[in-house]
Amino acid sequence: MNRRITLHNDTYELPRLMSFVEEFVHDAEIANEMVMPLQLAIEESVVNIMHYAYPGQESGDIEIGMEYNHHSVVITIEDYGVAFDPGSVADADISLPAEEREIGGLGIFITRQIMDTVEYCRRCEKNILILTKIINK
Repeated sequence: MNRRITLHNDTYELPRLMSFVEEFVHDAEIANEMVMPLQLAIEESVVNIMHYAYPGQESGDIEIGMEYNHHSVVITIEDYGVAFDPGSVADADISLPAEEREIGGLGIFITRQIMDTVEYCRRCEKNILILTKIINK
């Protein structure tokens, strides 16, 4: 089973994204306890794209695909914004008190904790982020 949605790079689109993920999990008959973790990982990734891939007031779209093959959910997030490899960011140091931590990187850290794999590539001026979560281990 697979589905796709295209969002404009504006956070007002987030409720549509959350509904999309919830409907996908329901229709794929994946356990309900997977809805929130998948929503969180996807939201963190998409919000980063919304805030940083398109500088200033630049307009752009973000395409999200979800595929379920009875063993894993594969989420593909694509945009034509500024190149950014989340793999180049070190894990946030959560051992430090919040006021001592560097700003940024926590969303990437959370996504890495939720998902089993996080992969990035840039092809034809397009950022492609692939998040995979194993289901039924």
